[in-house]
Amino acid sequence: MDYSRINPYSRNGKTLLFTSQDERSLKVLEEKGRFINKKIYIKEHMDDISPLILMCYDWFVDAAKERVSKPDDVEYQIWCSVSARNCMRPYEGEVAYVLEVPNEEIIYFDGLKWD
Repeated sequence: MDYSRINPYSRNGKTLLFTSQDERSLKVLEEKGRFINKKIYIKEHMDDISPLILMCYDWFVDAAKERVSKPDDVEYQIWCSVSARNCMRPYEGEVAYVLEVPNEEIIYFDGLKWD
């Protein structure tokens, strides 16, 4: 598949993706070398609407395993944007990341159809 047709930031089997995360993720990266998304983070970030978000997210995690393998210690995939322009802007207490991800580890979908 020609991923550059899907994402202009795709080169040599990898693609740049953009995400905003809690600033505490920086400390986790420094200490452990990787950041893993967890249910507790989603509950904290989404507050009152977390039950609905988690219901949808749980469905996604289950469906995604048919397309992309996930390490056993990973609870939830990290949501990213295909462009810096469309990435959720970090609020106070958040940081923005630019990730270089192997193409075979990416699932693209239409965010407008998510709801």
